[in-house]
Amino acid sequence: MHLKSINESIAISWFKEHNVDFHKWSNESNIVYEYHEHNYHKVLFCTQGSINFYINSVTYTLEAGDRLDLPKLTLHKAMILDGGVTCIEGALTTLKDSVLKISKYV
Repeated sequence: MHLKSINESIAISWFKEHNVDFHKWSNESNIVYEYHEHNYHKVLFCTQGSINFYINSVTYTLEAGDRLDLPKLTLHKAMILDGGVTCIEGALTTLKDSVLKISKYV
């Protein structure tokens, strides 16, 4: 099985197991999402490529196999790196206490 398929299967399984709606998205290199925040805890699985997140003056690079937990109302910016990116993400609206966390899931 292709690594991208494995990454996507793990991410989708996590969202289904936790009963969280999710969506998949992709973008080409150098797309920038300017500073913004969400009114929910965002869970993002990077399944292919790479993306930088800029949070509190720190740059976090996510690559295929990385998961980002972004707490509600965390101001952040993102930039797609060379080669583009594919991610699967969802919103946890019932989570009360959350922390910024980047982890490997593959």
